Amino acid sequence: MKMKISVIIPCHNLESYIEKCLASIAEQSLNKAEYEVIVVFDSCTDASEEIAKKVLSRVGMAYKFFDTNKRRAGLARNVGLQNAMGEYIYFMDGDDFLVDKNALEKLLNAAKTNATAAVYQKNFESDTAVCDVDAVWRYFIKRDFIGDERFSSLEINEDWEFILNLKNRKNYSECFVDDVMYHYTYPREKSITDKYRKMHPEVFNF
Repeated sequence: MKMKISVIIPCHNLESYIEKCLASIAEQSLNKAEYEVIVVFDSCTDASEEIAKKVLSRVGMAYKFFDTNKRRAGLARNVGLQNAMGEYIYFMDGDDFLVDKNALEKLLNAAKTNATAAVYQKNFESDTAVCDVDAVWRYFIKRDFIGDERFSSLEINEDWEFILNLKNRKNYSECFVDDVMYHYTYPREKSITDKYRKMHPEVFNF
């Protein structure tokens, strides 16, 4: 069976979050043979990798682990992208999780039905109101359309830059999914986003 989806997750010291993230992926209704999980451990010094292996090995699904010292979420995602086998790419953050067990199936069906380069999730949940219009986790993207596009070394908003580069291509197209399927953990103390939120509250607070 052809691999349909590669879920790519950068992880930097997320031992308190990664289990819930991966469990939500492992519990998806989609046939386990149709998707893989790629976790890129970036400069981790905690038990994230041990926890991740425990979660994924017990459900018998395809997964790949990579260790790197990029110290940038975007560059860690590039490692995952380089090793992805799926027809579609879905980037998640390691401190977030899926709240709909049919999420991957819904995204895949939307992409196939509409024959678009990407599927955009119009809605998501978070503990605090936040505007994150072009966060990369809101997009489900056809691998062939990504091509050789990669994330830059920006510390923040590298995902917005990546998405903008894709959208600027003349043949870009997208469709929408209204269902709430993703939980964005915001704010999270000591995260890069939290660091910038405190520096620029006028941008992040609503």
